[in-house]
Amino acid sequence: MTPDRVHAIREALSEVTGKHVSQSDLAHVLGLTPENGGGRIRDFEDGKRETTGPIDRALIYLAQGLPSLHPIKEIPPYIVGDSAGAEMTSPPLHFITRLWWPRFIARVDDEETFLRGLGVAFFETNGVLITPLQWIDDPLLLMRSTRYYAEHAAAHYLAWRESGRFTSN
Repeated sequence: MTPDRVHAIREALSEVTGKHVSQSDLAHVLGLTPENGGGRIRDFEDGKRETTGPIDRALIYLAQGLPSLHPIKEIPPYIVGDSAGAEMTSPPLHFITRLWWPRFIARVDDEETFLRGLGVAFFETNGVLITPLQWIDDPLLLMRSTRYYAEHAAAHYLAWRESGRFTSN
């Protein structure tokens, strides 16, 4: 991986967290030791050391969830789906997946579904209940709370439902 790419990943991570991500912060996300992790990232960015093995793979994986680095710029932050095609429940359950870092999957219920006992609410906002988030990325560097992401997901779900693409059995 090129030094410019390592730096671009750190900058893109700053963009999605809303906070400057230092070289030590990126080292923490990658699981490097606090004693010399920031120095290793600095060496990667300065071209004094090449990324190899697990660090290279971790950086590639991290970049996949950073929208400014993804080759397909139109990828939305969230997608909504349901279990209608699976033989699970009736009515179908709804799920929301965050495609940008930090990525997660959560179940979404409205109050009516919840009151029928089909879900256990973790967060509630505007009548939408979000079950505990199942993280795809380990959110070591969350600059915002889990509640922030649940509320953001609920707002996106409401917009999707109100867009007319929502169908209910």
